[in-house]
Amino acid sequence: MHRWVVEARNGHIKSLFKILAGIVPYAHVLHLANIYKIAAAMINRYHKPLLMPTKTVELAQSIALRVNMPNVVQAYVETHRLQTRHARWIPLEEGVLTNFPRFDEDNIKSVTIGVYQLSLAPSYIQHKFDHDGGE
Repeated sequence: MHRWVVEARNGHIKSLFKILAGIVPYAHVLHLANIYKIAAAMINRYHKPLLMPTKTVELAQSIALRVNMPNVVQAYVETHRLQTRHARWIPLEEGVLTNFPRFDEDNIKSVTIGVYQLSLAPSYIQHKFDHDGGE
C-alpha cells in the first residue's frame, strides 16, 4: 500500500519536472536531493494530496491481522534458495499443482492490498521471458 503512494508521487513528479523524468545530467547529480525537495515542496503547495478512497479502516484492520501470520511462500522460497540468481525456474504442466488456489481479481487485490502490483505483472513476466529466454 505504501509503495503505491510512493510510485504515484514519483510519477507525478516526473510528469511535472522533466529533468527528473529521464537520465539526470551528471552536472546536476550533486544537486539532485535539493531538486527533489524543491519539486516536492511545489507539489505540496500547489497540488492536491494523493487520496486512496478505496482504503478503509476495515482494510487497515485486515492488514494489521496479517502482520503476524507466517508467510509460507517466503519460507518455501528461502528453504529452497529460490531468491538467488542461480535458482532455476521449471516449467509446470497442467494438473501438477492440483491444490494450488485459484484467485479472481478481487482476491488478488485483497492479497496485494491494491492494484499496483497487478498493473506491473505483465511487464515483470515479459522481463523474465526476455532475460531467461522463456525458461
